[in-house]
Amino acid sequence: MNREEIEKCIPHRKDMLILDEATVDGDFATGKYFVRGTEFFLNEHYPQKQIVPGTILCEIMAQLFAVCVSQRTSGMPVLAKIEEASFKKMVVPGDNLDIYVEVLSGSVRVLTANCKIKVLDKLCATAKLTVASVISENF
Repeated sequence: MNREEIEKCIPHRKDMLILDEATVDGDFATGKYFVRGTEFFLNEHYPQKQIVPGTILCEIMAQLFAVCVSQRTSGMPVLAKIEEASFKKMVVPGDNLDIYVEVLSGSVRVLTANCKIKVLDKLCATAKLTVASVISENF
C-alpha cells in the first residue's frame, strides 16, 4: 500500500501520517518510512543533532499496526496501550526504516502485537502495543 491507500485504512493525514508504505499478510505487517529531515517532530527535538523521538517511533509502529487492524474490522483503530517500549539505536534524518508488526492475540475489537523498527537490519525500537477498534460514531 502507498500513502493514498494507507489513508483509506487509518484517519491520519498530512504531517501525522508517517508511514510511506505498508503490506499486510494475515497476522504480519511490514512497513517503510524514510526520515526526510523536514518532519515537524525534528524541528526542536535536539536541534543540534536531530533524532526521531521515541514517542514518534511508537507512533510509526502503531500506525502500521492500525493498518493491520483495519483489515480485520470496520471500526477505527486507536492506540490503547504501550508496553515494554525499548529504544536501542538513534534514528536520524536519512534513515530508511523497516517496520514490523506481528499480531499476538486479541478479539475483533482489541488486539495486541509485538512491533519493531530496524534500520539497515539493526534493531532501533521495539514495543508491545495494544490497539482497540472503536465505532467511528464516537469521534
